Amino acid sequence: GHDVTLVGTPAIARDHRHFSPRQEYHRKLRTLTGVLQLCAWLPQVLAPHRNPIWLQFVFHKVLRLLTPYLDVLLACSLLWLIVTRVPWPVGYVVLAAVVLGTGVALLRSRQLREVLAGAILLQIAAAKALVNGLRRDWDVWRQ
Repeated sequence: GHDVTLVGTPAIARDHRHFSPRQEYHRKLRTLTGVLQLCAWLPQVLAPHRNPIWLQFVFHKVLRLLTPYLDVLLACSLLWLIVTRVPWPVGYVVLAAVVLGTGVALLRSRQLREVLAGAILLQIAAAKALVNGLRRDWDVWRQ
């Protein structure tokens, strides 16, 4: 919680809301689509000389929308490196061990499954938001 003092009287505010994965997905979809809507409707935010927080905006908001595509690129690159650069039995054994170990860990831990599902949903929301932006589909309250 956050402690707030007003005229010498301490107040404590706590926010313990927990969103379901579906609610969190829709919330992220709306906010990420909103970033693109802002860029489309107010392109000055993308101009370094017009936006005093341009660097923070681009790195924290805009590039966030590329994360799912960069994740796929990274996974494909790692797979390609294992298959082409590591000697064949070793590479395949390492790959199998990683897949098997991940599977066992996911089977044993509900919390890990929930975290992974949340991370995947976040990437799907970012990808869908980019599609919304390219289509100029700003009506995200019904999606």
